[in-house]
Amino acid sequence: EDVLREMLSGQEVEPSVLTFNSVMNAWSKSEAEDAPERCKRLLDDMREVANTSNRSELVPDIVTHNNMIDAYARRGRAKEADEVLREIINSPRIQPDVFSFSIVMNAWSKSDAEDAPERCKRLLDEMRTIGSTSVAPNTLTYNTVIEAYARRGRAQEAEELLREMLSNPGVEPNVLSFKSVMKAWSKSDAADAPEQCERLLANMIELSDC
Repeated sequence: EDVLREMLSGQEVEPSVLTFNSVMNAWSKSEAEDAPERCKRLLDDMREVANTSNRSELVPDIVTHNNMIDAYARRGRAKEADEVLREIINSPRIQPDVFSFSIVMNAWSKSDAEDAPERCKRLLDEMRTIGSTSVAPNTLTYNTVIEAYARRGRAQEAEELLREMLSNPGVEPNVLSFKSVMKAWSKSDAADAPEQCERLLANMIELSDC
């Protein structure tokens, strides 16, 4: 960030969107607890420079906002990550992508919120509603929602999503998809959980032979 500040105060070299995004990405992946606040300050700086210098190329893009979301998500601040996603969705200038949704879903999945699975499922449904190829749910997206159910032992709902993947030609389940559902059965109170896991294992073997 020190180099970026030098660029902002100098005259010879001007920062670009990539410059800001790189610094935000570094803060997001750092161990600093105040990384989200530092990223927010950089986001505000980008907007100010873009407005005062009339440099439209410095307007924050989707990568900028995804860095902001990631900074909150990595620190378990799912609600704030979700709020940034809402800002993107409501913005007339930028559109969310599959990473925007996936990062927020992962943050909710790993949170202590009891309604985390419902929040993840709602985001999945919202992706479908948008209908854009850039936000089309993929295997990672589905796996994240399945894991949210699995962490809470909600096996039936986790398996429903797996079955949805199997019936959707555009999304293929992988080993993690099945493992998460088996984990859900294992953590559930179902008396037949071992049999359910054996059935899923047989399904995996059958699919791998196809």
